[in-house]
Amino acid sequence: MDEEKKKKIVTALSDERKAKLKELASQWNLELKDLFNNFCEKMEHPAVANLEEEERMRWAFDAVYSDIRNELSRPTEWIEIFVFGLDHAHGVEERPGSAHGFGSIPNANEPKLIDISAWREDKGKLKQLCTGKTFKLKVARASNVTKQVSYQITKSTMIEETDTFDNMGPKKAFELLKGFVPLIKIKNAPNNISQKGNYTDFKMIRGIVDRHLIKGKTNMYFVSDDSVNLGEPNSAMTVFCSPELMKYGTYSELALVGTISESNDEKYGPSMNAVGILPIVDLPIEEDVSTIGEDSVDVDDVDGDGVVDDSNYVVDDEEIVDETDEFF
Repeated sequence: MDEEKKKKIVTALSDERKAKLKELASQWNLELKDLFNNFCEKMEHPAVANLEEEERMRWAFDAVYSDIRNELSRPTEWIEIFVFGLDHAHGVEERPGSAHGFGSIPNANEPKLIDISAWREDKGKLKQLCTGKTFKLKVARASNVTKQVSYQITKSTMIEETDTFDNMGPKKAFELLKGFVPLIKIKNAPNNISQKGNYTDFKMIRGIVDRHLIKGKTNMYFVSDDSVNLGEPNSAMTVFCSPELMKYGTYSELALVGTISESNDEKYGPSMNAVGILPIVDLPIEEDVSTIGEDSVDVDDVDGDGVVDDSNYVVDDEEIVDETDEFF
């Protein structure tokens, strides 16, 4: 909903109703802006589109109260999470957005693997998070406490950036992550398929990015490790990820966490749907053949005219000596 439409709805509210919304926000420690936004969304709901304005307002207030009652029935708690996975799920109404990482929760003496989901309008709060940083969140617990704990972002969720886990370094972070998720070799992936329908049956691989593909809504890394010999079929695993995780270039060494599934075609090996990535060696993405897609041009054809431009190549010595033989 655009701001102009929201302004029109709020302007039409009586002083009494505005005061009531402010009272609710103060009484239950809710963000007033979120409360007004929720009310405006309810006013525009298709189910009440044909009602008179007064009736729509009455229903919208009742629906807002219902939301608050539902939130109060699910107590929230403060957690602290180092985020290594993020998926805003833009434009996909039937799928929640999510954040993944590890951190601390109340009444637990050791770190936990943490999964956070956000539905519908609550997805917007995920934009306050970013990978590689630590945050405190007030969220609703959605599972029992084991090594892995699930939470849900609600309308009352609050988010603060901290730096508790930011400086641990990739080696320590990787060792910590191995305590939560089994590390497997790519060659052994067929024996480590995630349980079908269990979207938190995570596995981890560690390898180097051979190449990557960004085409439309498809984001894929092709990752290899030392378990598969060169020339073997499926020597690199295909790893699908959200746009938020497509930021590591060729030769990056990554620990990737996600679910592993079998391919429908026997000629392809298992693939991973990654929910989180921990960079060990972090190289940025540069535009190359693997990122452009089928309509790519030669990487040296900077003018796009089909002619390789070698004017930028500089040779220090006029005579180039092949010294290869001296090494053997």
